[in-house]
Amino acid sequence: MELDPDLGLQLSIEGIPYARVHPQPDVRAFWEGAEKGELRLRKCKACGAFLHPGKIACTKCLSQELEWVKSSGKGTIYSLCKVNYVFTPEVEGKLPYFLALIKLEEGVYFFGIILKQDAREPSIEMSVKTVFDSDNFFERPYPKFVLV
Repeated sequence: MELDPDLGLQLSIEGIPYARVHPQPDVRAFWEGAEKGELRLRKCKACGAFLHPGKIACTKCLSQELEWVKSSGKGTIYSLCKVNYVFTPEVEGKLPYFLALIKLEEGVYFFGIILKQDAREPSIEMSVKTVFDSDNFFERPYPKFVLV
């Protein structure tokens, strides 16, 4: 795994690159927010629409005048998948885990892992909130979700 200041975080297996995480240099504010425990979104200055951090233009009005704002971090589970298979060594011993598409209060959809904190099984329409930890492929704080 390498962090290139201009290209983002490059993920690799045995030295062979297979993915990049947000190659846009201007997404740095997202990672800075994560370091502070904040889920940051983009907001269009022209129409006020909230956008996913990776967007570089407003999907409503096409304006490129965007600003970073702190999300409430609260949302509901829109879609959910229980993973029972080890796809990468990093998840060895952590099965099962839940991948979910979360609809944040701001209307933005965010994909993430739901951390189990008690005996409840996550299900669609359950409320969640954002938490951050460094137990991930990125080895830096990254948003995950817990049931509320």
